[in-house]
Amino acid sequence: DDLPTMADALATIESEREQVLQLLESLFLNESEDATTVCKSGASASSWKSARSILNDLVKILAPQGIPSSELLDMVSFDLIGPIVSHIEANPDVCRSILEALSKGANPRELVVLLLDALGAHTSPLQQLALLQMLPNILMRLSRGRQKLVVSCFEVLQKRYVQGWPLAAARWESVDKEEALSTGLHDVLLQSAALLLKPTADLQSADITHDRRVAVAFLLCLLEQAALGLSPVSESAVLDLLAEASLSLAELCQELQLTTPESTSDTATPDTDKAEASVDEARQWPRTALALYVHAVVCSRASCAPPLLRRRDELEAALSTLPCTDAIDVALAAASLLLSCASQRWSMCQRGRELLTATLRHTSPHCFAGSCLAPKEQCANALIKHMACHPEQTERSTAYRTLQRLLDCWPFSKRLGLLQRLLQECDSSPAASALLVHRLKEEYLRERSADASGDTGSAPEQFCTPQTLLPILKKILSPEYLAIDTLDAVMSALNLLRFLLLEGASRSTTPHASAEALSTSTASQPPQEHTAQGQSESVLADSSKSELAGTERLLSAADVAFCQKKLLLPVDRKLRLLMDTEWAKAGMLEREGPAESDESTECRARFTRLQLTLDVLERVAGLCSECRAKRR
Repeated sequence: DDLPTMADALATIESEREQVLQLLESLFLNESEDATTVCKSGASASSWKSARSILNDLVKILAPQGIPSSELLDMVSFDLIGPIVSHIEANPDVCRSILEALSKGANPRELVVLLLDALGAHTSPLQQLALLQMLPNILMRLSRGRQKLVVSCFEVLQKRYVQGWPLAAARWESVDKEEALSTGLHDVLLQSAALLLKPTADLQSADITHDRRVAVAFLLCLLEQAALGLSPVSESAVLDLLAEASLSLAELCQELQLTTPESTSDTATPDTDKAEASVDEARQWPRTALALYVHAVVCSRASCAPPLLRRRDELEAALSTLPCTDAIDVALAAASLLLSCASQRWSMCQRGRELLTATLRHTSPHCFAGSCLAPKEQCANALIKHMACHPEQTERSTAYRTLQRLLDCWPFSKRLGLLQRLLQECDSSPAASALLVHRLKEEYLRERSADASGDTGSAPEQFCTPQTLLPILKKILSPEYLAIDTLDAVMSALNLLRFLLLEGASRSTTPHASAEALSTSTASQPPQEHTAQGQSESVLADSSKSELAGTERLLSAADVAFCQKKLLLPVDRKLRLLMDTEWAKAGMLEREGPAESDESTECRARFTRLQLTLDVLERVAGLCSECRAKRR
């Protein structure tokens, strides 16, 4: 009984298909032709007026009363999309209506192929936007073979409108601003990603998980480009969508390579092909962009700025208060990544420093004890490079204060080795080396004060002593290291050596005699407990231990002689040689005439710096002679 009805329906659809093809043929266009050129030049029989009339007739057939005719759209989709997009300027509203009907009625898998092909053929911003506005409807209807098609779509979006935006921006911005094309592109990119984060009920769990990873990867790329000012999308809009993804602390630990992901070799199939490898690649989350997300979460709260994210998920709760080691590790890893972005923008490095500063507000001294220190040392290295290279003095000073707080987190037993390695890494930055040498002096004073007060809990052993500091001074106070550019580090090393020598000059030179006298006086009296005399003896014994510990912190006579003969004397000669060179160069430039006066002034300034360094060296050499004389 239904056969006649079905036959009538098929006949109607076929008739409508013929009408559509005739209308398309009347446009005298195919997919490769440009409607603007053809119609405006008069080379075609159809004028702008007739084109609008034809487009109106098409929309009435394809979507009567606004309802897409799925069967008809399926049949004509390959013939329809090119001519319609080509005529978008003739009647934008009607063309968008036809494309919308096509996105809602035709086969979504075929439409993905047609859409990606059309994006390559039609390059004007108006045409591109009209095609992109089809994508959300297509994604909502896509089911069979969804994963690979979704990856294909977002790979194109990422290459064209995220990574390729700096090249495409000029073309989009040159179009009439009343078109608001950039705003439309902004909306469609975010809307497409948002659809993957809000799956429909008919999707399988594997597709839902895959969609989320692809969406987050795309949004993170958008965030990174937006942070660099190279995206049509704002950072706050991207962060709002990332909040919808509810990134967990465990995910961030894995993606920032703080944990080892579970092995998937057992479940891998032997027929894995290049397409599947492409899917895996598209799902990778860019680590620098993840670091930007962590910065937004931590610093928006730490700085009391209006929060950029709408919801408080596990990540926000953990990082806003930093209650656990994992959260601190995530923040430090993110800060390291941002601090390493100097080749891109200084603003990225500054965000890394801001993240590190905000994180360290929630830490306490020695809190890194018992944890893996390698990634934390990497963070310290990145911070020192940022501190040494940033062009603004204010930022360099802030970075130095942050570095001090970061170094405090290391346990005493590991801190000296850390400073030695950091000095090796920053050979190219004498200013940073000078600050690290100054930190060595602070460590020495901290341990000495702990010895003097008997606070063995804060410094259970002596790590920073003249004997451990001397190898560091040997490297800096050498003729090979000495140059005009390294005077800051050399001056800092001379000041540290001068301080150690002054310590030796102010201490007693006969510690063993003092200890012997003390032992004799205490041995002549019987031990008494719970009396004032017993308590005084206990205090005396403690002070003697402190004195003996203090004498262990003195440079030996052999060390002083080595410093004077093997370190200071060769550096003295090199300094005088450099001074003679600069003085002679300045005189030569002055004789050549006033044209070279600026360079001559620079030579005089360098000579003055060398002279000041030599003055300090002579004082240190004098202290060496004084110490050797007292110990004879």
